[in-house]
Amino acid sequence: MKPKLRRMVQWVMLALGVCLTAAALAGCDETQPGASTADARLGVCHDLQYSQEVTAASDANPAVSCTSTHTVQTFAVGQVVGKFASWRTRPDQEALQSLTSTMCTVDALRAFLGAGARDSVTGVSIHAYFPNDAAWQGGSRQASCDVSVNGSGGAPRPIGFSLKGVMSKPGSAMIRTCYRQKPLPGGAWTLTGTSTTCDKPHSSQDINAWLMLSGATATQAQVTRLCSPYATQFAGSAVMKKDQLEVTGVVAAESNGTYSLHCAIGGDSSHGDITGVLLAHND
Repeated sequence: MKPKLRRMVQWVMLALGVCLTAAALAGCDETQPGASTADARLGVCHDLQYSQEVTAASDANPAVSCTSTHTVQTFAVGQVVGKFASWRTRPDQEALQSLTSTMCTVDALRAFLGAGARDSVTGVSIHAYFPNDAAWQGGSRQASCDVSVNGSGGAPRPIGFSLKGVMSKPGSAMIRTCYRQKPLPGGAWTLTGTSTTCDKPHSSQDINAWLMLSGATATQAQVTRLCSPYATQFAGSAVMKKDQLEVTGVVAAESNGTYSLHCAIGGDSSHGDITGVLLAHND
């Protein structure tokens, strides 16, 4: 059996008996023995192949080179504070995972990825790992915040490069938001579509400017007026002109009943879908 296929089979089999999502962790206490995270280091990569490893409270795997196959990378290191820090016995998994959102922030992740104001990040998950039982009882409170790229079947996607500063590189395509829209006569795109990552065929790329609308529709003239400043901020006016990039967007319904315009840029629809990624290039 090929390694990639074997990895997928392992995940499918193990997913039947463990909790895979952050929400499910509230009812899951798969505490693996783990290795102490007292020596957690920023930027270190690990290859977690099993679902128990990903959802465990500690990471027992040795570090691997970030240029070899791996599934998670440490983007921040911190200390457990608050009521749990004083506990002699390590809290259970549910309690520890409740700390993830405060210890491992989206802002810290975006800084690690090198994401600018107009860089839209999608398709990643944040995981927190804590000292094992023995290390906790010995006084260690250091925790690592790791990021993984979402794969299929709930498993992290194996990659072979570092995510540090990746938003300035072509590798960011797999974690950038793009859209698939239908072409219109004259080179435009419809203002409706589905989201995807930019490593897949797409019509336009999100530029992280989501603007409230007064209704469920918008005209291309409105889109051009509203989104052009953000498109220029992302690509730079010289690149917009040189590469003949068009301002577009997708109108999306929000959960509270309102509508927003997700600004994007792309090529002329007469040339079909794009397969590459656009990188920020400010004037």
